[in-house]
Amino acid sequence: MFKSNKALSVMIMGTFIPDLQRKYPFHEYISTSLLVVGLILFTSVDA
Repeated sequence: MFKSNKALSVMIMGTFIPDLQRKYPFHEYISTSLLVVGLILFTSVDA
């Protein structure tokens, strides 16, 4: 389940590491944010 959270780490690294300097469209930031919020809600309800 947390493997799907890889998108967040890839976007963060791609934004802050100078050699990888990648720009992502706004809708990808929205999708990744919704994915992370969904994972947080799913794991907090299960606990």
